[in-house]
Amino acid sequence: MAAHEKFDFKTLEAVKAKAQELGAGLSFRDDLSPLFQPRKVGGRTAPNSMAVLPMEGCDSNTDGSPSELVERRYLRFASGGAGLLWWEACAVVPEGRANELQMMLTASNRSKFAALLQKTNAAAAQKNGAEHKPVNILQLTHSGRYSRPEGHIARPLVPQHDPLLDKGGEVVVTDMYLDALTERYVQSALLAREVGFDGVDIKSCHRYLLSELLASHTRGGKYGGSFENRTRFLRQTIRAVREAVGDDFIVACRFNVFDAHPYPYGFGCDREDMWKFDPTEPVALVKMMVENGVDLLSNSGGNPYYIYPQVTRPFDKSPESQRRKDQKDDKSHQRFTHEVSDHPGITMVCLFEKPVESFEEKEFGRLFGFQKQGTKCGAQGEGVEPADYRRDGDRQGELFVQL
Repeated sequence: MAAHEKFDFKTLEAVKAKAQELGAGLSFRDDLSPLFQPRKVGGRTAPNSMAVLPMEGCDSNTDGSPSELVERRYLRFASGGAGLLWWEACAVVPEGRANELQMMLTASNRSKFAALLQKTNAAAAQKNGAEHKPVNILQLTHSGRYSRPEGHIARPLVPQHDPLLDKGGEVVVTDMYLDALTERYVQSALLAREVGFDGVDIKSCHRYLLSELLASHTRGGKYGGSFENRTRFLRQTIRAVREAVGDDFIVACRFNVFDAHPYPYGFGCDREDMWKFDPTEPVALVKMMVENGVDLLSNSGGNPYYIYPQVTRPFDKSPESQRRKDQKDDKSHQRFTHEVSDHPGITMVCLFEKPVESFEEKEFGRLFGFQKQGTKCGAQGEGVEPADYRRDGDRQGELFVQL
């Protein structure tokens, strides 16, 4: 099979044939009646088994309250008839907002959320019958590495440094910060219950703060290193929220089971091969979350900000493909490679406009990317072949080199 193929199927038979060709083990049914069956979720019952999963629009008001665009979106979702409306990411602290228009429920804007929930439930009943009331879950989040709370300026807050993702300016959050953050989740959950939501999601997916904490092998202290420590924040936050909201309120978690990121920076991945799923820790985490009070789980994977969008969703063109095409015939750069000692199987690939003698700790050079060992890096002096690279991008990082 080619490295990438467009998802371009005209018939169900074509999909089945491709699944069989790939040995994907997918089963298909023509009977859609199970989708229309009510589904118990915690202490609530969803009118059917269809859900709208969270995807933020980055279009709330600056105070975090729902804007006209947000209202239009959720009224449409409700009218569509899904039994579960999983509302988009809602920041629990200002510094954890992914953008200045990210949703944020506060004591000062709670009435606007309450009003929109009433309209949403009314729209659902009007279009789908008076007995139709969707289950409404609000996703609580801290954007961590991807925080941009003001002016689209990155203010990354991370649990550990990651040479594959760091771009400079990352601040490692302290244990004290995390201790206090749990209470902010509790406060947001209580506000969500007050305005009429049926539950909250302690978001732990897509490499935001809580997701990255699960993979913080190199972090010291009580929130890093061992599996028990890496899961500590999520477990204690689930327990604290459950104790605060009581039993008649859903506590959910949408979490990554597979980061597609190399050890010691990824979760759910084999230590030798980042593309191989290791279910050991994800399965143990599920058991822990249920034991600590979670009613509803949604699993995901990957990192939407990284260069492997196919891990999380289908895609027709890699975001790097156009730049790679532009560089295909560029012979003006020289590449040089170096094994990364703390990343088994990963080689750094640097591009230089000047001849490079060797890697020495003297001056900064430009890190072009990473590639897996076993593919040819090329000899010194050869032209650039971007297709060889497992990761590329301008200013993805820096490396000490001799120029």
